[in-house]
Amino acid sequence: MDIEKTRELLPLFITGNLSTEDVLSVSRLLAESPSLVGELRLTLALHDGLMRDAPLPPRFPQALYNESQDSALVPGVLADSLKKLRQAAGITRSAVRMALKFI
Repeated sequence: MDIEKTRELLPLFITGNLSTEDVLSVSRLLAESPSLVGELRLTLALHDGLMRDAPLPPRFPQALYNESQDSALVPGVLADSLKKLRQAAGITRSAVRMALKFI
């Protein structure tokens, strides 16, 4: 791998979105090139700055987490879907418990 390709991969290297092979290649070139280490530091600083300034996603309304279906914040169709999801989660929990008994 050449230095230009490694420069392009530095953001992915920082975020852990590289294959094992690419991580090893980038690591080898970082060990051999002090200037590339400087670019890694700059990329880390930029990444940290972006993450610090990134807005937090909005929280879901608490009504979506409540078991009661009487909330006016949850439309009927969504309430039905949530009920089915809760039932599926219960079935999944039961299936996992039964499977663990056999292990």
